[in-house]
Amino acid sequence: MFVLFLHFNSRFANLFSERFTVVALTPRERELDWMEKNKAELEQLKGKWLAIEGEELVASSFNILNVIEETKRRGISLPFLIYVPEEMQRNTMGIVS
Repeated sequence: MFVLFLHFNSRFANLFSERFTVVALTPRERELDWMEKNKAELEQLKGKWLAIEGEELVASSFNILNVIEETKRRGISLPFLIYVPEEMQRNTMGIVS
């Protein structure tokens, strides 16, 4: 089975849905805006995994499994997950979505 990832606004999802499992990806501008606006808070969260949904920090923990568990508990099926490294260096932030 193949999985095809498409942006939420893709016009072509129906063309592929018969041959592939289509996963629609939504743009994450709101989550990225939250990160930009909350740099000071990110400094306090170094070394933790975060789940951000829209403009809300949903969960944070040193253990990613705890973060995923909380997003599931809240009914978030495709969470925006990010790791804040202890040393804030260029190109070290991991984003999972």
